[in-house]
Amino acid sequence: MGVCVGDDELTLPTERVALVVWLLVHGERLTSREAGHRLGLTTDGAAKLLKKVSLVVPLYDPEDNGGYWEIAEYDGADGE
Repeated sequence: MGVCVGDDELTLPTERVALVVWLLVHGERLTSREAGHRLGLTTDGAAKLLKKVSLVVPLYDPEDNGGYWEIAEYDGADGE
């Protein structure tokens, strides 16, 4: 298991992406504000990061999901 780090210790974008994906995969639902707080970013910065993550990881859009980013259901590569 990894070591828990404080928000102020996340200095690289890859560290922030890794943490937010880990949180989402483990069932967390985050607003952009909550993600920003956890990642040491502004709300806008967190929203931009999550938008980029959503290009690769299927996430529900917060505008359609009560303001929360969360992992979307995955039907497989073929949509089956």
